[in-house]
Amino acid sequence: MGRKKFSVYIMTLLLLLAAAFFALQEGEDRDGLSFRVGGEVLLPWVEDGYGYVFLPSYVNLEGLTVQTEQPLVLEELVLKNGMDCGGVELGRYYRLENGEKLTFLKSENVPALFLDTASGSMDYIHREKGNEESGRLRLYDAQGTLNAAGDIQAVKARGNSTFDPEKKPYSLTLSRKGDLLGMGAAKNWVLLANALDSSHLKNKFAYDFAGAAGLPYSPESRFVDLYLNGEYRGLYLLCERNELGENRIEVEDGFLVSKEQIYNLGDALSFQTDAGAWLRVRGNTLGQSRMEEIFQQAEDAILDPAGDWQRRIDLDSWAGKYLIEEIFGGIDAGIGSQYFFYDRAADKIFAGPVWDYDDTMGVDIWLGGELFLENTPEIFYAHRSKETPWFHSLYDQPEFYERMTQLYRETYAPLLAEFLQERLPDYRAQIEQAALLNQTRWDTRDLGEQVAYLSWFLRERMEFLNAAWTENRPFIPVHVDYSYEEFLCTYAIFDYAVTPGGFLPRLPAPEGYSWYLTGTDKPFDQGRPILEETAVELRRN
Repeated sequence: MGRKKFSVYIMTLLLLLAAAFFALQEGEDRDGLSFRVGGEVLLPWVEDGYGYVFLPSYVNLEGLTVQTEQPLVLEELVLKNGMDCGGVELGRYYRLENGEKLTFLKSENVPALFLDTASGSMDYIHREKGNEESGRLRLYDAQGTLNAAGDIQAVKARGNSTFDPEKKPYSLTLSRKGDLLGMGAAKNWVLLANALDSSHLKNKFAYDFAGAAGLPYSPESRFVDLYLNGEYRGLYLLCERNELGENRIEVEDGFLVSKEQIYNLGDALSFQTDAGAWLRVRGNTLGQSRMEEIFQQAEDAILDPAGDWQRRIDLDSWAGKYLIEEIFGGIDAGIGSQYFFYDRAADKIFAGPVWDYDDTMGVDIWLGGELFLENTPEIFYAHRSKETPWFHSLYDQPEFYERMTQLYRETYAPLLAEFLQERLPDYRAQIEQAALLNQTRWDTRDLGEQVAYLSWFLRERMEFLNAAWTENRPFIPVHVDYSYEEFLCTYAIFDYAVTPGGFLPRLPAPEGYSWYLTGTDKPFDQGRPILEETAVELRRN
């Protein structure tokens, strides 16, 4: 990842007027240099001879004081202990006596969340998922007004693939319910790192879009700059947690489950349906056997062409959830992080709330430095027969298809056009400076380029779905099975949609593998036009 490697350092800056003015010494105390604004301490971040002081949106340099054992000499400017930094110029790289450099960068328009752990370190929390510590939290809005403060019962790292990067997501459990940034009082919150999404916008875009479309209990979220024990950690998305309860999924009697892949379940409470779906239990007031019975009855009805599925599930939420998955084109659409809740008062299972959209909106898969799966706009992602039998079966039901396409034409397509025209530029303007600080810290890609690609993909996606569901243009399905034993996932089956006489996008193959017509020994010729429904699979030569 270039100069900015994903790693966590315990930094110490030794201010010396002679030789090494400051140096990064892993494992030592971080005494020597820090900055203070109000009651908050900011620690510089240092790498490869460059030091950075990342300032929250509300901080003015005149209100920032230096804490130092030796005078801090910034070329012609000398700062002594307790002095303010009013004479410092933002963005200027000050050369120090040993040739190294220090600069001050300031965020804009984004609240700041300060979180301190009991140990004063994140080492234990980062060592293994599930490790947790208590701590304290202070949350300031972008103008510097204290929004919330109090004890944290537990903070821990979370996620599956998102746990691997150095910039980790976190779960917070407050000691008391807190209304963070106007999202409603609750104890449990999530901090999404968006480490795999350089736009920082995919989850925010999807959550807000689902809420505007009327999908039940879509999570609210707010951007924040996160500081852990005084160390700047980057731009995060503070989110409501999908859970039963007041200000969340307000169901008096029912359950909440999420469809997951088995290797992501760990020791979590879960059960498997007859069709092979693994469901993680997120909350339940009915008892395990009754919950499993209700869900199994719904699955049986969905998969039976003559089943009474409309009595078992809420049509609009399932159609809306399908549209969310399909519009945003995620490789995990309908497979993982798929939430469903049952409301006993309505006696139906609802689809939602939405969750986990960083692997959507144009994500390519790379293996061994080679492009393996190109995330094209012209794929049906969410009704693959093998991995998403519920949506696959419902898609073939006339009542579901008619209502789904009606919702698309009347609500979802116009709303997507509005979000692309208005919300996306607003999001970018809000986080532009904060994203620049995050890019400096984590070596992410340029925000402008990412937003442009996001806009392109969604416009192409809308054009394709308009052709399919509004213009009823004919497409020939081509079932492309990427599954093979060395692949990191074994569920990569996608339904490409090709105009009659058109061609598939290039299908790359790892060394030693080729594409064949499914169930035959006949190689698939990618240079021939598609004239009929086709199925191809990747196999060893």
